[in-house]
Amino acid sequence: MEKIYVETTIPSYYTAKPNKEPIKHKRQIITRKLMFKDDVVDEVRKARQKIYKECHNDLDAYFAMLNKVGAEFEKESAEILAQKQKRHRRKKAA
Repeated sequence: MEKIYVETTIPSYYTAKPNKEPIKHKRQIITRKLMFKDDVVDEVRKARQKIYKECHNDLDAYFAMLNKVGAEFEKESAEILAQKQKRHRRKKAA
């Protein structure tokens, strides 16, 4: 099983309550300013809110939709991978 490292410093600065230590508090302020200016983050937030509203603010429906989309993505990815492997085998055989 592959392992990945996920950097959690930035999300923790972004979501934490204001810290009493001056250095950590400044880092939180900087992180929040940077995060609010990020267009990708804003776009993801808007999309998430739109989907959540479509589910009538029902968390169960929201997660069911996410699971369905995830399953569709996995299926499509597997099909694409199978096609690539098939082409690779043909090239190798030729």
